Amino acid sequence: MKFIEMMGLPAAGKSTFAARLRKEGLLALEDAYWRASRACSRGVLEKGLAMLPDAMKTPLSGAYARMDMLHLFLTEETAYAAFILKEAAAKKDALLKQSFLHAWLEYAAKKRLIIEADLSGGPVLVEEGFSQRIMTLFGYDVSLDASAMAACISSMPKPDALIWVNTDPHRCADRLSQRADRQVAFRDLPPDQWNDQLKKAQEVLRVTASMLGDAGVDVIEINEDSEVDAGTLVRRLISFG
Repeated sequence: MKFIEMMGLPAAGKSTFAARLRKEGLLALEDAYWRASRACSRGVLEKGLAMLPDAMKTPLSGAYARMDMLHLFLTEETAYAAFILKEAAAKKDALLKQSFLHAWLEYAAKKRLIIEADLSGGPVLVEEGFSQRIMTLFGYDVSLDASAMAACISSMPKPDALIWVNTDPHRCADRLSQRADRQVAFRDLPPDQWNDQLKKAQEVLRVTASMLGDAGVDVIEINEDSEVDAGTLVRRLISFG
């Protein structure tokens, strides 16, 4: 299986572009996960859960319920396991620690289950995961720690390709101002500080893209002013490697 990660600022347009890619044949992570769950089903209970709507299945049988897959993933990725557990232990705020572990470990369990099921049908698109996991480590408003980022990226399993939706922070700030439900980092922050916050986050993503490119990951940078044909990009993603 190939895993295609997307990243970008809040309101960068990731979901919009991901919808175009899915129309061209890329399989979304959640769809791949539920297909894998059915393929790896081992009992009547799991078969019964698979018949429920997604809104009911997720709370009843989330990826964390598949502890065997999580255990296998972390056993094979010992450097990754050591890194995230060390980072989690360093976080004093319980809610922040919970958010961090959920973002990293749930994805690990889902990815391992999909690999075990050996699904066919081309690459799996991870729409929001990469930027979410990076931001749970480095936040939006902390000074850039390049050495910590290098340690993170060197230890973590790499995506097969990265799509960076590189939208100008000013545009993202304008869009955030029109949303009723915003990311936690912006709910209590005065709007006149959003642009500075987003500029710092953009630098974190820029360094991430550069480091992943240096590590051999196919980094595809797009923005709203460039003409990107979703079908051509999907064919590239399916054929690379």
